[in-house]
Amino acid sequence: MTLSEVYREGLKVLQQANIENAAFDNMSIFEHCFDLKRQDVSLYRENIAPAEKLEKFLLFINERKNGKPLQYILGHWDFMGRKFLVGQGVLIPRDDTEVLVNKALDLVKNKKNAKILDLCSGSGAVAILLADILKTSEVTAVEVSDNAIEYLKENIKLNNATNVLVKKLDILNGDIPFLEKEFDLIVSNPPYIKSSEIKTLQKEVQFEPKLALDGGEDGLIFYKSIARRWKRFLTNDGSLCVEIGIGQDKEVASIFKNAGFLNVKTLRDINGISRVVCADN
Repeated sequence: MTLSEVYREGLKVLQQANIENAAFDNMSIFEHCFDLKRQDVSLYRENIAPAEKLEKFLLFINERKNGKPLQYILGHWDFMGRKFLVGQGVLIPRDDTEVLVNKALDLVKNKKNAKILDLCSGSGAVAILLADILKTSEVTAVEVSDNAIEYLKENIKLNNATNVLVKKLDILNGDIPFLEKEFDLIVSNPPYIKSSEIKTLQKEVQFEPKLALDGGEDGLIFYKSIARRWKRFLTNDGSLCVEIGIGQDKEVASIFKNAGFLNVKTLRDINGISRVVCADN
């Protein structure tokens, strides 16, 4: 098969499987397997596809047809201009989280040597971006999953985020080996899907770790834990900033108000959807 024929075959398979953004996904996998840039494809379209690379391409196209996320197939994904390694066992960074990162930056932009605590850090996208932009900050990334921690550590190396410290902790249970009044900011993109709704999510999301999705019976278990167990680690003038699921703004805001947080506010994304709740200690 020529490269042109290979490309068309992949596109046909994904279109027949009703994969959203089939053309983009096909081109991304094509470029990945054949080491070609988009602008070079037309130059080599009549070249015969090397057998080994063709086999790899067809395997990946079949995986994508069956719902495996493109990000897992490629093994990496870009988020806010940085590259992050991802794979099964770690949540994929999403554009929705830009609202969280930008607000977190705003909350500590005037604090020199800010100490930041990222709970449920996953791939480390939030922690690493904050650490990279705020060069003098100290960011502690907390994660419980061994698989996610491996990606977190690799992403720290990849992005040279030397001011990120990794801690393996369950934020819901157990001892917390931190000093009182240490952090200027607690930031988190925790699991917030209701347990009963996990099986109803689109097939791509089903590939992602349940541990990173399941927010308990009401989807709010992590927000309650943050309010109850972690507030005491904020400085007196510290702040809290969390990402939320669609429709959770009033409930999450109420949890933080009842815990004694002040100036509780909700932030919307570009589509007008409430994405972040922030508050002051």
